[in-house]
Amino acid sequence: MWRAGTAIGVAVAGGLARTAYAVHRTLVITTIAVLRLAGAALRFAEAARWLLRETRPARPTLAMFRRLGELGADCPYPDCARPLGRPFYECPNTDCHRRHDDLRPGRGGLLYRVCACGTRLRTWAPGRRGRLASYCGSCEGRLPDGIGHLPIVHIALIGPPASGKTTMLVATLAGLQDLAYQRDLTLSFAFRPDEAWYRRSMQMVADGGWLESTATPNPRALVVTVGIPRGPRRIVFFFDPDGDLYTDQQTLRTTHRYLERTHNALLVVDPSAQPALLDQLTPKQQAAANSAAHPAAEPTYDTMRRLIRVLHADRSLPRRGGRLALRLAVVVSKTDWLRGLPSVLRLPELTPEQQDGLVRYWLNQPARLPELGQEPSKEFTETRYWALSAADCLRGRNGTVNPAERIAAAEPVLWMLGASARGFRRLIIRQQKARQSSRHPALRDPTHRAHYAGLER
Repeated sequence: MWRAGTAIGVAVAGGLARTAYAVHRTLVITTIAVLRLAGAALRFAEAARWLLRETRPARPTLAMFRRLGELGADCPYPDCARPLGRPFYECPNTDCHRRHDDLRPGRGGLLYRVCACGTRLRTWAPGRRGRLASYCGSCEGRLPDGIGHLPIVHIALIGPPASGKTTMLVATLAGLQDLAYQRDLTLSFAFRPDEAWYRRSMQMVADGGWLESTATPNPRALVVTVGIPRGPRRIVFFFDPDGDLYTDQQTLRTTHRYLERTHNALLVVDPSAQPALLDQLTPKQQAAANSAAHPAAEPTYDTMRRLIRVLHADRSLPRRGGRLALRLAVVVSKTDWLRGLPSVLRLPELTPEQQDGLVRYWLNQPARLPELGQEPSKEFTETRYWALSAADCLRGRNGTVNPAERIAAAEPVLWMLGASARGFRRLIIRQQKARQSSRHPALRDPTHRAHYAGLER
């Protein structure tokens, strides 16, 4: 009797133990699954929050969700330039500085994790707004604050050597800085050396000097964060390589990695280096032009065609309707040099609304450069034209800096940023209206052909 009771008790105890183990295992597996699902839900909610805030769509579209790809980026350091996967985050404790490579919701913590030093580290968007310093997982270089949580806009500056790309970049940053002073924009440099370089370059140009060409063919990107107050923000990567990179097609083919993610480009056209325009001048005028303008090493069209051939050969770049899916801002620089030419070759002062059509017509007709006025629209999906003098924007005319003219230098970049954010487009419209109201009235005949026909008569 005792033995039978013992056997029954052991069997019951064994059954209860197996049941308890099964329940425990089910609870553990369920808990892990719930934590993983909650972590994925938090990451999805963060991406959806950004998407709805930045795009404010009227209705969901496929193109809207494709913008999530703009969160991806490459390392800004040229020696690395690898796609950024999961960055390392540094503990904010000044006595610790440990770096964590898996700081996301999961089994280690749903809302936060605890560092070895006891500091709590949030797992939901840890790098947003600079809460935690982030580093590249490959080269361990410091990354801009907000990377992985803010859309990234890559902008490549294109032009032959001595075309004024670096001066144009400084003028663009100065225009963005002036907008920040007016509280129409927020601007911050990701790296202190970049801000120091910008201020030195500003002072050098303001003192009447010339900026040196970029020393390396593939430098580190200059990174800034640009935003609208209480509106969208963007991390902007400016790539300003040495102009010699664009003069050799083989070198460009092997070092154009930064163009793989670039959907925006700024083509700097130096009018003083265009043979078709110079042929219309007398020998004396040509000599004066060469001494005053520091012309580029080659015509801009040669540089552009070389780049287009390399981009077409790269089948990984997106295309739309047979054209490269790239926004191209064509900027005719050194307009201060154009003011010394005969009146029929000058660019007149017209309203901002007329500038795009005017510059296109000037390139096609008076300057006799149809390859620059028509070819970009055939090769790229979006093109727009500007004309300005970066030197005038930085040092002013006759020593007086016009804030509206300096802000106009930032308009090409704002146009690129406005492709995915209405706030930047509205800012352009406001600035154009303010600039128009402060300038002289527009010409009575708004057509460009009528203007040049009157000069020719």
